[in-house]
Amino acid sequence: MNKTLKGMAMAGLAAVFWGSMGVAGQYLLQNCHFTPMDLISIRMLLAGSIFVGIEFFLLKKGALKVFETKQNIIDLIIYTLTIIGTQLTFFVCIQYANAPFAAVLTATVPLWIMIFMVVFQHKRLTVKEVFCGLVAVAGVVLVVTGGSFKNFNVSGIGFWAGIGSGITGAFYVLLPQKFIARVGSGLATSWALLLTGVTVTLFSHFWNEPLDWTVYSILLMRLLCFSERLRRFGFFKRLPKLSRQILPA
Repeated sequence: MNKTLKGMAMAGLAAVFWGSMGVAGQYLLQNCHFTPMDLISIRMLLAGSIFVGIEFFLLKKGALKVFETKQNIIDLIIYTLTIIGTQLTFFVCIQYANAPFAAVLTATVPLWIMIFMVVFQHKRLTVKEVFCGLVAVAGVVLVVTGGSFKNFNVSGIGFWAGIGSGITGAFYVLLPQKFIARVGSGLATSWALLLTGVTVTLFSHFWNEPLDWTVYSILLMRLLCFSERLRRFGFFKRLPKLSRQILPA
């Protein structure tokens, strides 16, 4: 498979994971008494712990590379904050609106990236980029309003949380790039997920909440735990190396 097809396949798979995460999150929020903080806390603690464990298994002491320098630690904290912002705004949007609405506004991340590049990097956009940006805005307006602003019935909190999800998502993509380049996507993301879970848990004690744990909610939580990490594909990149260490030659 050439790089173009591989990139398209990864992008499609990422969309599947992101979409399924939204639907699963909406069910847990509406039917199982979860709050956005509960979802973030549980899924990040579990996913982060599992994938940091995998990094230690594969890299041994190399898994501590993220703490070797002061700059790495600062970048890890920044990466963690972008994840918290993205996740919190996304699930709050679902809570006050719905999963499709949240997914549409979150999909404006490329638009915000273009705006940031123009404002902060003084990048000149091509005609194609401007056209795509305008189409993205028009698409969001049509989906949100149904073609008429009289049909706009989403709460203000849900709407602005959705906008915030797109903005924080852009920071999530842009800010950690140098950090990821230095230590690797898998290692950086694994530690950031774990640190996100620990940080959010300091403010949200999910074990004290009357959460409705059923077979279905447990399965959905498992989906939530893995969807965010897998969609970044660091895990898939490690499968060949992982299999070589577990299976005999």
